This record gives sequence, C-alpha cells and structure tokens, in this order.
Amino acid sequence: TQSTWGLPYVKGMLAPLPRDKLRAQVVRLLNTERDFVSNCANVAAAIWDAFQTTRGSGSVNWVGFYLVRPCDGGDIPEMLQLGPFIGKPAVTRIPFSKGVCGACARSGEPQLVPDVHALPYHIACDPHSQSELVIPIISSSLGLVGVLDLDCPTTSGFDLNDQQTLQEIIGVLANNTTWTNKQLAVPPPTQAELGDAISCPSH
Repeated sequence: TQSTWGLPYVKGMLAPLPRDKLRAQVVRLLNTERDFVSNCANVAAAIWDAFQTTRGSGSVNWVGFYLVRPCDGGDIPEMLQLGPFIGKPAVTRIPFSKGVCGACARSGEPQLVPDVHALPYHIACDPHSQSELVIPIISSSLGLVGVLDLDCPTTSGFDLNDQQTLQEIIGVLANNTTWTNKQLAVPPPTQAELGDAISCPSH
C-alpha cells in the first residue's frame, strides 16, 4: 500500500484511535464555543490525549494547527501561520509552496508521510520526528481555513485509519468554528521563507 507520497507503509499494525469517543468529546468541547483559537487548542489536546491513551506516551511528538492568514501586500495572497499546538517550538510561518503542510494547503488533500526523511522539502523542527500526517480544514462557507499537523517519532507512525478518523474530527471542527483568522492579515513571506530552507526557532 502506498501513502500520499508514494512511499510504503504498514497498514493494520497500529492500535486504532477511539473514533466514536473522540468525536463525541470534540462535539462536547465545541458545543458552546466558536472561537478558532479556543477550539483549535481543545481539539489539539483531545487528539494528543487520544494517541497517548491508545498507543502510549511518545506515540506523537507534535500535534497542532497552521491557520490560513491573508497576506498584507505582495504577490502571495495567503500563507499558513502557526496556531495552537502541543510539542516543541515550531516554525511560525509556512508559504503554501513549502513543506508537507504547504502541500496539504495547495492540494486540499490529506498528506500521509511514513518517512519524512525521504522528502527533500520536509520542514524539520523536531529532529526526532520520523513520520507525519496533515489534514486540511475545509469550511463549507470559507474553503480552506488551515491544516492539522501531527508528527510521530517513529516511521510509519500513522495509517489510513488515523487519517480517516482525523478527517471526521476535523470536519466537526471546520463547521462549528468561526474562522476569523481568514480576516487577520500578516506580512507577506520573506525571501528567506520562500527559499530552500525554513529555520525553526529551536534550531
């Protein structure tokens, strides 16, 4: 079986996430709140906890969001800005042309990567990250509003079951949140951000 990037991974070897329980938890968390910061923070925590509970401590080493922000001037209309997350410090801004998150933003499709070191343009903030899963957040009224990004410290740390479960969870988030981030302009990307390498603040 092939991942999004045409790389092999082993399906069926990972304990499945508790899809129904996680979905019910997220529905409760979003029941009376629509703020995008609060909702992303709580959903990141719920997903982190689901992995730790199901697969043990260290099953993920980064769970968080990059949110679409309009650029104030320049030739590039939008880019991804770091949102709520759990894990080590991360790069704060990602053009759509860069990294696995950028590929997800460009295509609007999930990115399941069993070995990030096989990708020449992977943005490595945590050297322990070995595999990655990125899910687009698509609002029914606004289109792409951001991406969910997960890293694992082992290769083939995510499978299609994870992808499908998280797509369902993110669907709940997408249409039960007010995405005012789409109105908050940021400076356009710098030449360094558009270059071959993006530096993380922890490096």
